[in-house]
Amino acid sequence: MANYTGGCSCGAVEVEVMGEPAAMAVCHCTICRGWSAAPVTGACLWAPDNFKVTKGQDS
Repeated sequence: MANYTGGCSCGAVEVEVMGEPAAMAVCHCTICRGWSAAPVTGACLWAPDNFKVTKGQDS
């Protein structure tokens, strides 16, 4: 089983996810382009039980 880590750009929040994602998507709709300020946005979704905030606050 794979574990992945990530966090925000400023380093205030770090997360860890366990296992493989439940879903993956790549989108280029107007809403996603505006949200990410990029021509394409990628996302992965994990089950809540497989997601943990390891630094910072969960909110």
